[in-house]
Order: sequence, then C-alpha cells, then structure tokens
Amino acid sequence: MYRLGAVALSDPVAMDVPPNADPAVSIFLPRPTQAITLDFLALQTSYVSGPGDRTTQTVFNHPGTFTTWPLLTGVDVLARKNAATIVAIGDSITDGYGSTPNQKRWRDVLAEALQSNRKTSDLAVANVGLSANRVLHGLGEAGQSAMERYARDVIAQPGVRYVIVLEGINDIGQPGADRPPSEIVTVEQIEAGLTQMIERAHEHGLKIYGGTLTPFAGAIFPGYYSPDKERKREAVNRWIRTQANFAVVMLDFDRALRDPAAPTRVLKRYDCGDHLHPNDAGYRAMGNLAAQIRIH
Repeated sequence: MYRLGAVALSDPVAMDVPPNADPAVSIFLPRPTQAITLDFLALQTSYVSGPGDRTTQTVFNHPGTFTTWPLLTGVDVLARKNAATIVAIGDSITDGYGSTPNQKRWRDVLAEALQSNRKTSDLAVANVGLSANRVLHGLGEAGQSAMERYARDVIAQPGVRYVIVLEGINDIGQPGADRPPSEIVTVEQIEAGLTQMIERAHEHGLKIYGGTLTPFAGAIFPGYYSPDKERKREAVNRWIRTQANFAVVMLDFDRALRDPAAPTRVLKRYDCGDHLHPNDAGYRAMGNLAAQIRIH
C-alpha cells in the first residue's frame, strides 16, 4: 500500500521500445479509483475497456476513448551510454493546447527531428508542460508553479542533460482575468523566478535553453490581454534575449510565430483561433526552430 501522493514504480518489462514509439500501457483498477495524478490536456488517445482485468489483451471490442492521461506519469527505458533527456517545461503551449490529438505538439516535432538526425538520435524529449502553469504562482489542486515543481519535474528526470523553459505568459495574463489582481507580478519578479530555474540547472550540470514569450494580443479570454501586459511581455523577452544566462537564446518563439505586420499578434496561419495558442502549423514552426539548437 502506497501513501497518497507517493511515486510508485511498476515491475520492469522486457521489451524493445524503438525511437518515437507510441507504447500502450494497460492499467487494471480492481475498485473505483480517483485519478489524483492526471494530465487532463494530454491530447493523446487513451482507451477504456469494460469491467475485469484486461491488461493482457491486445485487441478490444468497442473501447471507449478519452484524451487525458490518468495515473501514469512516465515510462523509463534502458538506453545507450550516451543517451540523454531534454526536458521541456512550460505551460499549455508546451502541453500542446490548440493542436489536434496524437503527437502534433512542438516537442513532438522536436523529438521527430532529433531522431531523424544520426548525431542527435540518442536524445529523448520529456514533456512536463502543464496547462495554465506559471513561474511564480500555483493553482492549488490544478498544479504547482514551475518553481515549486522544478526539482521533481526537471532535475529528477532520468538521464536529464538539457532543459527548455517556456514560461511566463500566464504570470502576465492570468491576474485580472481568471486569477485575482493580488497575484499580479512585476517583470523583475518573473525574471528572478526564471533566473532561479537557470541557476538550479547550472548547479546540476544541465544546459538550459530559454524560449521567448509568444504574442497574445486579442486573446479571447476576458481580461487576459492589455497594452500594459503587452509591455511586460516585451520587457521579459528583451531580458531573455539580452541578459538572461541561458545557454543560448536560439528559441525565439516570439519571432517564429508573430505577424510581421502586427508583431503583438500570432500570425493568422499559426493561430488556433484563440489568439494565444498555436495550431498544428504553429507548433511545427516552434518544433523546427527548437531542432536548430546545437545540442552537443
């Protein structure tokens, strides 16, 4: 019996897991169980069968489907000596909100590009994006802040050697929208939080890459965007580009997605429709940009 909230590992399984595999993990719950660990924005098809232990079956008749990931948080594999993990930490843009289900997120595009290149084929991408995540404030049961979860979700990942961080737009947009004005933060506070993440990565010998905050003018969520919030975003991006101690700022997601004729807005062909999150084409542009990093 495990204490509520503890991490549990399964028994090891002897099987080959090829690059970019999409393994199916079956879980049998003998009694009604609350999914206290849940990625509600997994955007990956999962299946539910009828009653009974069906974990040994490979074919199911008329299973139900859903696009969340309950209970399971990761799959660890044995790899070659030089293999390493790139951890992508961020908010719903890293989680993939606005993409169509099943591997259309920017970090899926990055993983595909790495596997197609012989020089980087020993690298894996771990997604720890969390919808609505912020650098400085958590959301209670909906998730801890990036700083709170950093040790568990980044530092403790097996084989981690590189980190990509894309965080801060919700620190700017949420207060006064779906979060109280008391949670308004300054540009300097966001920069201080990101600096802590950079320094902790360096302390553990990790190379960390920073992503600029993407455009959000016209965001459909009431109160999320304002001219003052746009000035904050631009100030944070100036700091990321010129002063932050990231390994390299090649991940200028802002420039990759913005409309040249209206730089505060996402280019229409990259916009999922809410003027904040990219669509599949936008995520592909982000993934292709991330793939240009010189990892080694």
